[in-house]
Amino acid sequence: MRRLPGRPVAPAPVRPATVARIRVPGQRLFRDGDRVIHGRFGDGVVVTSKLTRDDEEVTVAFRAGGVKTLLASIANLEIAG
Repeated sequence: MRRLPGRPVAPAPVRPATVARIRVPGQRLFRDGDRVIHGRFGDGVVVTSKLTRDDEEVTVAFRAGGVKTLLASIANLEIAG
């Protein structure tokens, strides 16, 4: 039996630590320039955010997914630290 040399294993990508911010009613949770992580689109930067009646509308430029406008309550964005 012939032995094949082992393949080097690439290290798993390091995920940045997330920052917990306290949600204050009437104030934005996400600020322009915040680095964020999304489960599907990956990491990105907040371009702008604005409060709506019951939510926060966040526009994010994702590294691999382009620019998306998301509702904070359903987007599950995490602030990267």
